[in-house]
Amino acid sequence: MTFGSYIFEKRKRKGLTIRRLSQLIEVSPSYVSGIENGSRSAPKYNILTKLSKALSLNSEEEAEMMDLAAKSKSYPTVAGDIATYISEHEVVNKALRAAKEKNISEYEWINFIKHISARN
Repeated sequence: MTFGSYIFEKRKRKGLTIRRLSQLIEVSPSYVSGIENGSRSAPKYNILTKLSKALSLNSEEEAEMMDLAAKSKSYPTVAGDIATYISEHEVVNKALRAAKEKNISEYEWINFIKHISARN
């Protein structure tokens, strides 16, 4: 699934026209159309958060949207919500750099995710 097709699907599910969605996220209808048909790249984080709200995405859907937006870029990037979190927490940046330097395995990351997911 592409970022554009994801937005199209969620817009249709919500029963919104391109015009109405564009009003909700404060962009032009042609901008939304371009996103959906793939002629425009995924927007910046501030528009993505507006899209999430306008489309009533739950946290899992929002994360999927953010990941698809990052994957749609022609250069290596991470999802906007993750980039913001990393930039706001210097220790996270240091932890990721340390993990890279130590070549942390997928198995170790999975265990880390399980550990933090178990927190209340």
